[in-house]
Formats: sequence, structure tokens, C-alpha cells
Amino acid sequence: MKEPVEEISVTRAMLMILAGPILWAGHFAFAYGTHTLACASAISPQAVPWTIGIATLLVVVLLAVIVWEPTFLRRAAAGWRRDRFLSNLSRMLAVLSMTGILWAGWAALEVDVCAQLR
Repeated sequence: MKEPVEEISVTRAMLMILAGPILWAGHFAFAYGTHTLACASAISPQAVPWTIGIATLLVVVLLAVIVWEPTFLRRAAAGWRRDRFLSNLSRMLAVLSMTGILWAGWAALEVDVCAQLR
């Protein structure tokens, strides 16, 4: 006889599915916020590329764990009836988010800080 499947909360499911886009939005805000703060305050513009580069690497590693570590998704999705579909959806969104994070990180490293204000 099959064991009944335990349902998980909608909030937990949505956080798991949207982990990639949430990290993408956070990285985007951090990268461009750092640029803005460097222009508006006394933060050294030379530190901005290093700060954004380190943040980009950290977020990409975190997303890589979501994409390539199936036990992470299985533990997070324990109790889902459509476990495989939602795990694959989460992975696909994480890969898309990783592309956006790498793109924003590359742009932040290539664009001169406060160049338009000089």
C-alpha cells in the first residue's frame, strides 16, 4: 500500500521555485546599488569591481548548488506530488537567473564607475 504524500506549504514551494529569480533580483540591486553608492559617496571606485565580482561568484556558486545538487531539491521538495516537474522548473529558472547574474556582473565589471558623471 502506498504511503500518503504529505503536502508542503505554498510559501515553501514558491520560495523553492523562485530561489533563482530572487537571487537574481538581489544581485542586480546590489550590483547597481554599489555603483550608485560609489558615485554618491566617498567609497573608492576601485573597490566596486572587486566587490561586485566577489558577490557574483558567491551567488553563482549558490545557484550551482541548486542546479546540480539533486538532493538539495529533493529535500526541499519532500512531499510534493509533482516533485520532478517542480524540481525541473526550479532548475530551469535557476539557470536562467545564473545567465542574468553573469550578464549583470560582467556589465558591472566592464562599465567604469561614475563615467557618465565625470
